[in-house]
Amino acid sequence: MLWRGVEEEWSPEGGSDDECERPEAHGWAVGSVPATAPRPTRPTTTPTPSGPNAPEENQPTVTAVGVDAGGTSTVAALSRDGAHLRESTKPGANATTIGTDDAADIIITAVRDVLQGESPDAIYVGAAGAGRERVARDLEEMLRIAFRDATVRVGDDAAIAFRAAIPDGDGAVLIAGTGSTAYAEHGERT
Repeated sequence: MLWRGVEEEWSPEGGSDDECERPEAHGWAVGSVPATAPRPTRPTTTPTPSGPNAPEENQPTVTAVGVDAGGTSTVAALSRDGAHLRESTKPGANATTIGTDDAADIIITAVRDVLQGESPDAIYVGAAGAGRERVARDLEEMLRIAFRDATVRVGDDAAIAFRAAIPDGDGAVLIAGTGSTAYAEHGERT
């Protein structure tokens, strides 16, 4: 489960999930559920507004992929015009522990798998280890080679965990799981 940015199997000590309150019952941010649990249903199409504010008929669509590449697993999510379509899960891609080449291979495989032959307009990767400029730059370069027509950005996975927990404003997140780190934003400072 992604819990304040930490992927781990969550089960309370001494029993099943039913015997203990889950973290979200305490108001703690939960970004996703364990892979074994059913995913909530999400719309697969974008509603089409009608009336005077309706988009033009030939308005281009935007296909985007977001990737959370952690030490435990790598999840790529595909959206079209902001509507979630599908996800692909692969092994962990922490560049610090497996190297940037192997991490890039896993991330590229996850992105290609979720795209199912489509071409992305944009790809954003939050990757463990990409808080270091060289790692982020190397991963971004390899992704740009693999997806030449897409806008590609790579950043630290702590930053995406932070925004998953705190969508707007200042705050901090402590991540303790496969890896451990703390991340905070205050104004323009990180």
